[in-house]
Amino acid sequence: MIGRLIRIELAKLRTIGLPWGLLSVSSALTLLVALLKASRAGKHTNGRLTVGPLNTAHGLASVLATPDYATILALVLGVIVVTGEFRHATITATYLAFPNRPRVMAAKMLASGIVGALFGPARLDHHHGHCLRLRCRPPLQSRLGGRDDFPLRGR
Repeated sequence: MIGRLIRIELAKLRTIGLPWGLLSVSSALTLLVALLKASRAGKHTNGRLTVGPLNTAHGLASVLATPDYATILALVLGVIVVTGEFRHATITATYLAFPNRPRVMAAKMLASGIVGALFGPARLDHHHGHCLRLRCRPPLQSRLGGRDDFPLRGR
């Protein structure tokens, strides 16, 4: 029964453009902020260095540590999934077809979680794909001339 409810909720999310629009906006915002930071890397603004050079661990970390818009917009998706049916008064038909309210809400949460889980890999792809292709070249050299073993995973 819960599997059927989850499939129905996933079909609802697949047929509307909101999840894909939120995913696109979050990816675009994350990419834009990372590219802006990378373009200013190593440059002085008002006499101070805002973002270090990308060939240092500190500079690369500051570019990769962009705000996490994907998480915020995944939360927005979850809220809209639950409240959207109340707003459009379609929740009545849902509860008439499936009177067990806790199961309906559990299916909504699981379906939202499945779609929301797509936001994480999209964010990591933009960080590690586009930002590193832009200006970084391995191996990372520090200003001291030694090699920095900066972990890229988990940031």
